[in-house]
Amino acid sequence: MILKVSSASSNTDKKFGEPVSIALSKYENAEEISNETGFQVPTRLGISTIPEAGLARFLCVDVKKGDIIRKQKLGGPNLDYFDSVASMEKRLNKDGLSFFEHFGHVGPQDAPETKGLLVTNFPPLYSNHCTGPNKNIETVWDGDVKYIRACRDAFAGEELMEDYRNFGKLEWFEQFLLEHNKTPVRILGEMIA
Repeated sequence: MILKVSSASSNTDKKFGEPVSIALSKYENAEEISNETGFQVPTRLGISTIPEAGLARFLCVDVKKGDIIRKQKLGGPNLDYFDSVASMEKRLNKDGLSFFEHFGHVGPQDAPETKGLLVTNFPPLYSNHCTGPNKNIETVWDGDVKYIRACRDAFAGEELMEDYRNFGKLEWFEQFLLEHNKTPVRILGEMIA
């Protein structure tokens, strides 16, 4: 069964109490197709089809397996990286710890370009976790370029779903979040798989 966004969805994020309009005001270009965002196909933000999951990103067009949803270059305008807690300080002061809990993820730790690095999307991807047939995207790295691509044919109205367990493990980052009673997305994926 493929989950599609309901037109009856509320415009308020149940988990964070944040209206979609506030998220869009934080990330004014969140729905743009541009080099600045990296999005290659039209998407929109809305309330997740998963109860209490918060905001989500939905496709506005059909895509085929292998189609690129988003292309980002490490260190570019839409893909920040951090190599230590100290390097996160400016972003922590601006966006808070929850930003890293919900949006911090790790690329392949066996590749020299991403080894030891935490990355965050800007604007956030707002994908949610799924391991079953509703999973429709995957992250693929080619050196310092990150691709979000369709791992199956997906249709307009579908929520972007990926397997959080596929993110790399980064000890310093996971330890930092756990010390602050926050759960890294990779561990969240393992908990709810």
